[in-house]
Amino acid sequence: MRLLPLLEKNRTSAGRQTGLPDGPAGGITLLPTQSADTSRLADMVVRVPFQPGVLDRAALDWLNAAAGPQVSAAGRPGSPGQVREEDLSSAETALAMFRQLDHTHGAGRVHAQVQRYVEGELNRLLANSPASEAIGRRLYTLAAGFFELCGYQAVDTGAHGLAQRRYLRALRLTQAVDDRLYGSYLLAVNIGHLALHCGHPEPAPRMALTAVRGSETQATPAVGAALHAVVARTHARLGREGECLSHLDIAERQLARSRPEDEPLWIQYFDPAYLADELAHCFHDLGRPQQTQRHLGDALAALSPTHVRRLAIDTALLASSLAAAGRIDEACAAGRVAVDHAARTTSHRCLERIVEVQADLEPCRCEPEVREFGEYVRSQLPLAAV
Repeated sequence: MRLLPLLEKNRTSAGRQTGLPDGPAGGITLLPTQSADTSRLADMVVRVPFQPGVLDRAALDWLNAAAGPQVSAAGRPGSPGQVREEDLSSAETALAMFRQLDHTHGAGRVHAQVQRYVEGELNRLLANSPASEAIGRRLYTLAAGFFELCGYQAVDTGAHGLAQRRYLRALRLTQAVDDRLYGSYLLAVNIGHLALHCGHPEPAPRMALTAVRGSETQATPAVGAALHAVVARTHARLGREGECLSHLDIAERQLARSRPEDEPLWIQYFDPAYLADELAHCFHDLGRPQQTQRHLGDALAALSPTHVRRLAIDTALLASSLAAAGRIDEACAAGRVAVDHAARTTSHRCLERIVEVQADLEPCRCEPEVREFGEYVRSQLPLAAV
């Protein structure tokens, strides 16, 4: 594998770019929601650009990190201010609630609540001493979960540079507790996907392959499936069909071995329907609409009605795939459904996908169905109108 030379080369070229300013949340200044203060968010998007040059060094640092946790209890047992079991239980409940709200409403309506919690309660916990080493490890893992969610929400508001910082903060927290499994997930599924989303497919496979290498002795079947699915996505984006199909095959075989009760809670969402979603995106990038539509059918049929953002994104992808196949009437019908879902969220990603559907229908703009679809977007989701 030529992974390490590639990473070393990019690490050297990154130079001092990896320095992130320190802030109250470990280098992160959280934002208000998009709907609360659009101008400030737009300013932050400009001031904090996505920096692909820092990724290789972060991946190498993670891969070569010394084994063993770097967190321990401090202070006398029972001293005031120590983080105890009940503190963690409350915070874990809050994280689960925020994740569900995010799935249902998108980041725009939830981001401010998560921001206030991180800047207040989570930072208070991180500033205090854990009552035991076990509680310290749980605290850091919990904090990584919050910063992962914050990063995901930053993507959903269009703040990609901020998302990068939050994901890297979460990755460093997993290093502190030597959680290679969760770290590999962050590196591939979050950071690798972010690079793809930002139009930088070249570093994305290095992130995903580093994650595979760094967790090969610990990865559970579902985590392994998720990692190889990202590798497949990166190859599809780069037009490497053979490599893409090879990693999709690994992902399918891995997931077939998975038993939910043996998987970490944070990966239990990754089921056959979610893998079908990844397959659909791969085949769409490879220009194979029939396979795209078949896998999207599997993914959409299994989605919960509460996962409105995913319904919007996948239905919009279906519309784009139908447009690519020349099935314009069906594409416009699917596009209307996607608009209806997207209108129920405050998600920048949903808006982007509706814009892409309109771009895919542009060659047929003179068709009455396409004109009617454009009018429907303008009336129901004006922010996505082109």
